[in-house]
Amino acid sequence: MQLQCTIVLSFLATAINAALTCVEGAPLPENNEERSWFSRQSNGIHVASFSEGYANFAAPSLDSKEGVLEIANQGVLRLSVCVLHPTRGLMCYWVNSGDTCKTNANVDTNWEVTVSYPILLPLVRSRLT
Repeated sequence: MQLQCTIVLSFLATAINAALTCVEGAPLPENNEERSWFSRQSNGIHVASFSEGYANFAAPSLDSKEGVLEIANQGVLRLSVCVLHPTRGLMCYWVNSGDTCKTNANVDTNWEVTVSYPILLPLVRSRLT
């Protein structure tokens, strides 16, 4: 019986940790950004689409304080995606190229999603004479 409980508890801990895959700490947008507003769908999910992906937010259920935020980057560059948290302010997440991440969050869907694209600088070569 103890072995079964241990297996179930370790499975639950793994499932909880696996669900939180968004990495916080991306920089606030300064330039080279795109803004997209959330739109509530008939299924209750709030969706904001941008040129390289999307952000979905499912509001919290009656038993929880936080909903689920999913961000997808369908482009070829790493993105910084920012949403407004009602009590913590602007929260920015790194999303790698081709990745989708999920995290528990509380998002103010009356504000836009801000996406920052990296600025690609041209390669400058010097010629030694």
